[in-house]
Amino acid sequence: GAEIQYTANPRLEACANTLEMDNAGLRHLGWNPITLDEGLLTEVHTIARHYRDRCDLGKIPCTSTWWNADADELTGTRVA
Repeated sequence: GAEIQYTANPRLEACANTLEMDNAGLRHLGWNPITLDEGLLTEVHTIARHYRDRCDLGKIPCTSTWWNADADELTGTRVA
């Protein structure tokens, strides 16, 4: 029953990313990252639940854009 609104893709990079990364060297030096699965996401969720009564959902748009196309057309520059 939800309404679907199709929008243009705001991403400005190539569809495929060939960047290959490896953190084995850092782990070998003793670095132990906190991943989203292991802690950070849990912490963010806990804080959000604690302060949820302060949230004004009317000020959180359900859209995502990384640049303003209208501003690009008016100024000839990209606005983040």
